[in-house]
Amino acid sequence: MKNITTAVLVSFAWLQSAHAYLDPATGSIILQGLLAGLAGALLTVKLYFYKIKGFFIRKQDSSPDGNE
Repeated sequence: MKNITTAVLVSFAWLQSAHAYLDPATGSIILQGLLAGLAGALLTVKLYFYKIKGFFIRKQDSSPDGNE
């Protein structure tokens, strides 16, 4: 693990600037992707929350003696 950490730190020592250009649309695409990921994560949490909640909370029987 120490060798990998050393290799990563040494490789960062030789970084050069990229001289890249990011137009305004790139920022909106990144923001849109982050918001979509957040919405997907929240939907997943919601679905699993209802499944777990439904497992622990039992529904009342519709007939008084429990037979249908």
